[in-house]
Amino acid sequence: MVPNYDYEQNFPPITLLKTAYNSGALPIAPAQVIDFLRDFQTQRQVESPGWKRRVCLNHDIDPWTLGIIAGILDNCERPSQKSLGAILLGIAASFGDRASIFKRVYEAIAIKRLQDVPEALQQVGLLAKKGNDPQAMTLLGMALYSQQKEDKALEWLRKATSGTLDFHGAAEALVLQGRILMAHDTDGAMAAFQRAASELEDSKAFFYLSKMQTPGSESHEAFLIQAASSGVLEACHNLGAMEMAKINEGGKRPRSLNDYGLAREWAQIAAEGGFGFSMLNMALMCKSVGRRDEGLEWLEKAEGKADVREEAQSMRARWESEDVAQG
Repeated sequence: MVPNYDYEQNFPPITLLKTAYNSGALPIAPAQVIDFLRDFQTQRQVESPGWKRRVCLNHDIDPWTLGIIAGILDNCERPSQKSLGAILLGIAASFGDRASIFKRVYEAIAIKRLQDVPEALQQVGLLAKKGNDPQAMTLLGMALYSQQKEDKALEWLRKATSGTLDFHGAAEALVLQGRILMAHDTDGAMAAFQRAASELEDSKAFFYLSKMQTPGSESHEAFLIQAASSGVLEACHNLGAMEMAKINEGGKRPRSLNDYGLAREWAQIAAEGGFGFSMLNMALMCKSVGRRDEGLEWLEKAEGKADVREEAQSMRARWESEDVAQG
């Protein structure tokens, strides 16, 4: 087949395919993938009846392998590559590849677009109801929760975690179960979070356990530290805020950023990780010790976060007003 270089701009880099093949993640040779993608893009322009399955059969591409190729494309940089990956993922799901079905529904839940994947959602439902599949049960529970059907979601999440927890998504099932129960069954919520924490060492479970402790207690701080140490940015922020409260209560004004101690360290970890409220706290700390320009840099970063944009802009306006007042 004569290469179409316009099409090939959407293909994954050959080096990425070689890496995947050499690691065993990709079951077919890179050249076979490229030949398949060339044929796929050509036939896609014609769209004759049954063309998708025919192209796959002609190149010995089974649904699972198609899903792997889709995942490789999704990890590429260009939007056009990701778009092609999404198309292949949808086809792999329609051909019955379990991993692709789950990925489509999971991604749709994340962006609140379940209405875009009705067939995949139906397949998840069938696997949950007839296949005794705890991962499918978890995903169905997550989907129902996103549709505000909490009672039905809780039912499926409980079924998913009624046995062993040796399936992908077990921690998510327990944590979501706990979040639902927090509103009306604190003991049940605590049990779900504790199971996810003790059996699976899930960072979010530690964080939610911290929420159920008396603020400022040893157990509250201990659970926060466990969550923060596992990368939960909000836990880092909360620890920084607790340390800041201790400084404020002590009445001694810091003269340098180092004087803020753990308050600065935890806030900086969260801020550098992208947590907007910690960016605001870093801005305030910098300004208070005379490092205004550095504080403005943190405000600029915070203005890029939707959840704190207005507060960051308001803070910047106050600083500018202070400058005017001081002449």
